[in-house]
Amino acid sequence: MTDPLIDISNIDLSSHCLKPDELDRMLPQTGDMRQIDRVPWVDDVYSNAVGVKDVTADEFWVPGHIPGRPLLPGVIMIEAAAQIDFTAYANMGPVNAAPSEMAPWCYGCGQQQVWAYDA
Repeated sequence: MTDPLIDISNIDLSSHCLKPDELDRMLPQTGDMRQIDRVPWVDDVYSNAVGVKDVTADEFWVPGHIPGRPLLPGVIMIEAAAQIDFTAYANMGPVNAAPSEMAPWCYGCGQQQVWAYDA
């Protein structure tokens, strides 16, 4: 078995580096098309991030994607990964920048330590 890209066992998935309202302002996708509910962790250089989607029974795809046994469609998983990627990339500072020079929304979240992005 291979090692995971990011070991989420040490990440508090309920924490918020980016909250839903911040994601709505940042991402071009909103409403049903925003596929992440929060970003609980980003590393110090913004090259790795974890996003969380709280899946509920009223998701638009639940009734038709394997009725009686809903399964999150792969295309939505890919979209979620792209949205996580965008949040990390859009807030990445200059190469080798000090954390204080990077976007302020998540500085320090890496120390706080499901989907993951690895640049």
